Amino acid sequence: MKNNHYLVCSSCLLLLAVIYFICNFHNNNYEILLALLLLINVILSILFWKDGIYKSMIHKFDAIFAKLSFILFACYVLFIKEKCPKYRKIIMLLLACIVLILFYISNKYSQKSWCSKKHIIYHSIFHLFCAISALYVFI
Repeated sequence: MKNNHYLVCSSCLLLLAVIYFICNFHNNNYEILLALLLLINVILSILFWKDGIYKSMIHKFDAIFAKLSFILFACYVLFIKEKCPKYRKIIMLLLACIVLILFYISNKYSQKSWCSKKHIIYHSIFHLFCAISALYVFI
């Protein structure tokens, strides 16, 4: 696999949200949990994409934690986060839709040809929008 380094690098974009959280820490247990979960996602994603073996054990763990994070981040903003105006919830829903669409497209191309150019491109953009979404949660 020659292009996996793009996915390792794009996985690291998620660290931007973790760094922002650390620099702007507000003793919020929910956000502490989300930041730790995001850190686990970064580690699993990097470990997976450095070799990128389809359906490996690390791939399964990466997928489970990514889905768990998606659900918990969305639920936090939509139902738990205090002082979150309606427009911010709408933006979060829009970002979540973009993330889901990008994942769907990435998955479609990965099923045709694992780590094809289009799979790598769409999955990298998926990582970028996951990072933007996670950062948005902590703002």
